[in-house]
Amino acid sequence: MLVTTVVIAVFRAGQDTALTPAASLVFSLITLVYYFAGEVATGQTLGKHLLGIEVRRTDGARADSGRIAVRTLMRLVDYIPILYGLGLVVMASTRRRQRLGDVLAGTVVVRRGG
Repeated sequence: MLVTTVVIAVFRAGQDTALTPAASLVFSLITLVYYFAGEVATGQTLGKHLLGIEVRRTDGARADSGRIAVRTLMRLVDYIPILYGLGLVVMASTRRRQRLGDVLAGTVVVRRGG
């Protein structure tokens, strides 16, 4: 959500008002598109690139757009504060420490080239 945070900071610079629901929706969509586009194109977002990690299928093959779409849409669940605990339980109970979105999409985040 780094992209959303930066966009909101620029938008709200010098303002004391809360974002409208429409603006929140736009920023959320921008964020989802960022994750989806980066991971479909290269298997990475900028942050993953800097950390040397990428999204792959659990069998090690490159993840296709359908899997990335499932993974990306499940971020909406990850961001619901009351469900943070669910995410923690899922990650703690999977051998590869996968997010719920990774489990449902059949993907995993791995070291690039690994």
